[in-house]
Amino acid sequence: MPGHKGKGFLGKFDITEINGADVLYSPSGIILQSENNATSLFNTAHTFYSCEGSTLCIKAMLHLVTKGVKDPVIIATRNSHIAFLNACVLLGIKVVWLYGQRDTLCSIKFDLQELETALLTNPNACGVYLTSPDYLGYISPIKEISKICKNKHISLLVDNAHASYSAFLKDNFHPISLGADLVCDSAHKTLPTLTGGAYLHVSKTCPTNLLDNARNALKLFASTSPSYLILQSLDYTNLYLKNNLDKFNVLADKITKLKLELFNNGYNIISGEPFKIVINISDYGYTKNEFYTHLQKFKIEPEMIENDYSVFMFSTNNTNKDLKTLKKALLTLPKKTKIEKQQLNFVRTKQVLSIRTACLKDSREILVDNAEGSICSQSIVTCPPAIPIIISGELVTKEIIELLKYYDVKTIQVVKN
Repeated sequence: MPGHKGKGFLGKFDITEINGADVLYSPSGIILQSENNATSLFNTAHTFYSCEGSTLCIKAMLHLVTKGVKDPVIIATRNSHIAFLNACVLLGIKVVWLYGQRDTLCSIKFDLQELETALLTNPNACGVYLTSPDYLGYISPIKEISKICKNKHISLLVDNAHASYSAFLKDNFHPISLGADLVCDSAHKTLPTLTGGAYLHVSKTCPTNLLDNARNALKLFASTSPSYLILQSLDYTNLYLKNNLDKFNVLADKITKLKLELFNNGYNIISGEPFKIVINISDYGYTKNEFYTHLQKFKIEPEMIENDYSVFMFSTNNTNKDLKTLKKALLTLPKKTKIEKQQLNFVRTKQVLSIRTACLKDSREILVDNAEGSICSQSIVTCPPAIPIIISGELVTKEIIELLKYYDVKTIQVVKN
């Protein structure tokens, strides 16, 4: 193996566990050496590689903190990735949600008092799980949250998928540096790594059992055939980081400057992480289709565009020409009358069945218009990092139907009676 026998464009790089290539889930050679290099760069107790994205790391993190616990409970922000929900199905986790403040499905801000209350009313919770930065770039106050968690002797888990680069800025806001215990990074999102390359970071200050069991936790959910192409790209990323650290602060400064120019020309720029530009397009007078059509004239593909916001993501592989093209595209678009935003009712949902029970029951697909009173079987998320409109086991109400229709969801999987 592999059957291509090293032929073709990528064949010579695509190998398997042959002599000298090491084995990802029991490494003793070059893979372990490469992970040790990443560990040094991120200043962790150990940084583990994933060839299956942050999805694998999320499952491993949750398994680590709930291992051996009967009826485990995790306190989590509502904007958790679908991978988190899938892990809760597999592991039978009950989730206590932090709803926070929101006017979109893409971002959430919660008061620390909401967390304190959740911890007080759920003293047996196994951990706190956050998504930071979220899809619109909001960065949670990790340092303050870490202090709360440490006072309660509870683990802090952070999905940092969108900001692997944050460890290499002068204003380092990587969750590991701010006190988180377990952190996942999607290296492929902002670093020069192939799609699927990710990190599971274990803090130097977290309980030793988390570190000791992390490799086996990854192995439990992972493919037995990890991609050596992805492993090589993670290894290459170490070298890139070592030799190009100066580029990260330079790019951050350029994006900050561009944000200011756009703001001065009438754009409502959402503040947040430095490698994202988030624009409120409805404030600028455009629908998502109008805005996207204009971008296409300049051959620009945004990271995301929805009814109210457009997101642009950058990495150090973006050139000055890229930034100039984006600047030209946005500054040649005339501002129009603000589109009044529809007031959405982001209600607190009612959990009727556990996430696991509802997801594993037989289901049927019905029209959203006919779903009132039903129990959701398969969680609905408009885009993977967004806030789920409704989660497996929750009751479909009139308010939920209005949200589903606003986001163009036509059908829903519900639990069979």
